[in-house]
Amino acid sequence: MTATRETSRAEIKPLTVYSVGIFSTKLYRCPHCPFLSHYPNHLARHAHTHSEEKPHRCPHCPYTSSHLDNLKRHLRVHTGEKPYQCPSCSYACGNLANLRRHERIHSGAKPFHCGVCGYSCNQSMNLKRHMLRHTGEKPYACAECDYTTGHWDNYKRHQRKHGHNTDSWDKHAPTNGRVRATAVGEV
Repeated sequence: MTATRETSRAEIKPLTVYSVGIFSTKLYRCPHCPFLSHYPNHLARHAHTHSEEKPHRCPHCPYTSSHLDNLKRHLRVHTGEKPYQCPSCSYACGNLANLRRHERIHSGAKPFHCGVCGYSCNQSMNLKRHMLRHTGEKPYACAECDYTTGHWDNYKRHQRKHGHNTDSWDKHAPTNGRVRATAVGEV
């Protein structure tokens, strides 16, 4: 009987360790943002994103990073290296996440779903843009008149009415070379 118990414990123990180690319900929370992880080492890596310390510098541009892996990925922008190739078409890129996003075009997968209506899409950015319809938020405001919109392309089209050449404007840049894309409520 003792041998049976020991055998049972030996069989159960690895499962218990496995289930506690892999499927732990304990969550580690970032004190600075909504980030959560089941693993303390993931939280430690994430914590660097809040640090001012970014020791990894690109020799070609002002880019800096707290993680060496991010710098290596960034350097592909300058080298033109595109190691990730789509198996269904000629698309190639330097970032695995971009390839995964691209592959959803071929698979038809639409993993991003609106919680308000039946809309679904294949990119998170499309869902964010869609949600503006429900919230009524219009983050792009014209500095020359009272026009506001939730869509960058509409904002650029409007700016052309004021005589601005918007062809090279980057929506993620703090200024667009000519007119700042001011979010509503900003000064």
